[in-house]
Amino acid sequence: MKFSKIFAIGLAALTMTACSDDDNNMNSAQDVTVSLGVTTLEVDEDDNGSIYNIPVVVDGKANGNVKVTLEVTEQTAIEDVHFYVTSKTLTIGDTDKYVNFEFHPTGDDQVNEDRTFTVSIANVEGAQAGANTTCEVKLLDDDVYMLDVYPQLLGQYTFSATNQSSGAAVQQVWTMSGVEEGDAGYPHTAYITGIQGYAWSGFEAYLGYSPKAKRAWMRFEYGQTIAEEVDFGLGGMMDVKLCGYDGGVVNSGSETVNFSADLSTINFGASQFIGYIYLTGTDTPSGYLWFRWGGMTMTKAN
Repeated sequence: MKFSKIFAIGLAALTMTACSDDDNNMNSAQDVTVSLGVTTLEVDEDDNGSIYNIPVVVDGKANGNVKVTLEVTEQTAIEDVHFYVTSKTLTIGDTDKYVNFEFHPTGDDQVNEDRTFTVSIANVEGAQAGANTTCEVKLLDDDVYMLDVYPQLLGQYTFSATNQSSGAAVQQVWTMSGVEEGDAGYPHTAYITGIQGYAWSGFEAYLGYSPKAKRAWMRFEYGQTIAEEVDFGLGGMMDVKLCGYDGGVVNSGSETVNFSADLSTINFGASQFIGYIYLTGTDTPSGYLWFRWGGMTMTKAN
């Protein structure tokens, strides 16, 4: 399981805790029912830490809280292996119309059949169960698509950007290479080289595919070293780390960008890249930048 997913799970758990209501103020109004808002749901098994929701919907006018307990029935998807659940006991306040049952797929790098599990209303306090009490969830395998998509994504790209310091246009040739079939990381790991025109300067990325959206995507980590022991004339050897910018330097976490439908182009949107220069082997910034780019795109050249 990837780091970004662990973070997302922790955030979701915090959110659910903050939304809990006082269990003593239970609804006593009649004709209040609770149902699941959807009866089937298809999601990608691996999509960068997304939290998925099944709405638990109140019908009728409640005068207090409604507590709902849900149960998960494993089919081919196993809880805490193929997906994680935030909470199975949810409280809906008297002014709320619904609350979300949240789950998070873990993803893997193996080709497998789509996996399924079922979420059901097991118990309701302060109301009655309504018409829709069960939802079947299908986790769509992405790896089978990557066997075809992976080689199409590799090759040379024209990188275009704008220098955020001078406003000048930037254009470079970058190469996206992969790993051989049978080696660790196949068919997801990619290495992008050619930053600033140097074959020894580049970063590692993870390539994936969304069967639901029918799109390929690339995820990369900020803070990774893209060049080592470079002499910039700053009084010693320096390393360069790939960072982002959001009003300040972003040197941790990950970002995901999508390929175009024809797999030929990546548009980085409003994101910016900073090549932050550090003292070699340390986390001590030199105060200098190798580059700062915005308006970035990568377009397939072959």
